[in-house]
Amino acid sequence: MHVGLTGPFSLARLPDHKWVAEMENHLGGVVVDRDDDVDTLMSRWEMVRSKALPRRQSLDLMREVETSWT
Repeated sequence: MHVGLTGPFSLARLPDHKWVAEMENHLGGVVVDRDDDVDTLMSRWEMVRSKALPRRQSLDLMREVETSWT
């Protein structure tokens, strides 16, 4: 299981430069503002982001897959 599959979350930076997160689940969402928890989510975001293809390569791959399905 990849860390990116454990559920959606959003990171936001407040005007005072503090980071917060919002996590979704089946019953709604929860705001996360404890520094340790936000740091964990930021680390997980970087793990997912480091595996992502650049935008152009992502688009090319999606087109290739789309073509193979038709």
